[in-house]
Order: sequence, then C-alpha cells, then structure tokens
Amino acid sequence: MSSPTPTPSASPTVTTRRQRLATFNARHSHELFSIARAFVDRLAPVFPPVVRLMRLADKTSRFDFGCAVSTLCKHADDLSAVAPMVETIGGHLHDNGFTASHAPAARAAFMDALRECCGPDWTPEMERDWSEVCADFFARMNLRAPAMPARRAPLSMAA
Repeated sequence: MSSPTPTPSASPTVTTRRQRLATFNARHSHELFSIARAFVDRLAPVFPPVVRLMRLADKTSRFDFGCAVSTLCKHADDLSAVAPMVETIGGHLHDNGFTASHAPAARAAFMDALRECCGPDWTPEMERDWSEVCADFFARMNLRAPAMPARRAPLSMAA
C-alpha cells in the first residue's frame, strides 16, 4: 500500500528566504500598488523630489510605478535578475539629488509600507528577509555620497 498523497491544502513550513519571499508575493501581490503609494507618502517628507519622480497622480504613472515595485518584489530573492533596472533607478534618483544619505530614510519608508500592508502577516523572518533585500537593493543602486563643495583657496591679502 502506498503512502497517502499530501493534499494541496496542506501548508508546509516555509523555511528558506526564497520560499518566504515567494509566499509574501503570492499573498500580497494585490497590495503592491498600496505598498508603492505608502512608500512614496513616507519618503516624501525626507526626500520631496520623490513625489515628482514617482508620480502617482495619474493612472498610467501609478501603474508604471506599481509595476516597478511588483517587479522588484517578484525578484526580491535574486535582484541580479533585475540589476539593470535597479541601476537605472539608482542613476535616475541620483540625477535628481538622491544620495546615499537618503538611503536609510528610503529603506525605513519601504519597510514601514511593507509592514502596514502586511498587517498581522508580518513576522520577524519577513523583517529580516526584507531588510536583506533592501540592503542588496541599495548596494546595487551604487549610490554615491553627496558631492562635497569645492574647497576654495584662501583669499590673499597681498596686493
């Protein structure tokens, strides 16, 4: 006699980061646009140009930005799959004044948005997994520190 086949409704324990991120995407894919909106709302006080750069006023822009967030979330377990996109985002943000000094606020804004949208589904494992994803994301953006003002030579009093 063969062993019983597990039923599809049986929920195996999710143990790897990849499995946890895939489970997150399956459970919260319908909320990615809400995550995008919450991210912009939380980052705007620290980096106001985000409102202009990630326009959410019109339907097409909301869709485009939501798709970008969705793509990043879908590939969260391996951002190398979307490395050109991440680098392009980094370059675009940098060209508009975003520097490495903004990254902690952006990370916090994204993590807060994820926590809010996940509600009671948020776990310490998800916190750790998404913290690692954020660290990888910002490292791949290749952000530079703010440019230091050029040092001027002291004025000479000699005539």
